[in-house]
Amino acid sequence: MANSSLLDEPVVREQAMRFTVEQYQILGEAGLVGTNVELLEGIIVKKMSKSPLHSAVTQRAADRLRAVLGEEWKLRQEQPITHDNSEPEPDMAVVRAREDDYAHGHPATAELVIEVAISSVELDHRKRAIYAGAKVREYWIILPEERRVEVHTQPIGREYGVQRIYVAPEVIASEAFPAFHLDLATFFPR
Repeated sequence: MANSSLLDEPVVREQAMRFTVEQYQILGEAGLVGTNVELLEGIIVKKMSKSPLHSAVTQRAADRLRAVLGEEWKLRQEQPITHDNSEPEPDMAVVRAREDDYAHGHPATAELVIEVAISSVELDHRKRAIYAGAKVREYWIILPEERRVEVHTQPIGREYGVQRIYVAPEVIASEAFPAFHLDLATFFPR
């Protein structure tokens, strides 16, 4: 029982306080929640720390993605997407550019969301339902330690209709942004 969490107990989980997006935002504006958290399915969750590998892979993907985006798109990194009772902050999200750059509200969806998963694999798999529910067209989970990428497309409700797994040395091309592709043989750091 030494490694168990209070939230492992079903009775406690049922009684745990859940938050709406509005309540979460009010807590954030009042400085009552830290900057290293996100709201997932009504629960405030601490984000994982970023290892050098996570940072390197995220930067490589962001650089390649930013290079192919037109003016009508913005690449947001670790910025919220607001949907129902969640406000995840994906490693990367490509959203429609707007004149106000979302100054009055976070985007509700994205064309492409990418999470780099090292210590957060299970959590990033749970986020799949949130992103599908928000109608994110394409969701990638990059797993650098396994040298593979999971690509989820065709959101239907809270699920994706299609899942493909790519491993080095395969090449992936985004459906949403075909000019964005990763050659997995050379993309992952050695």
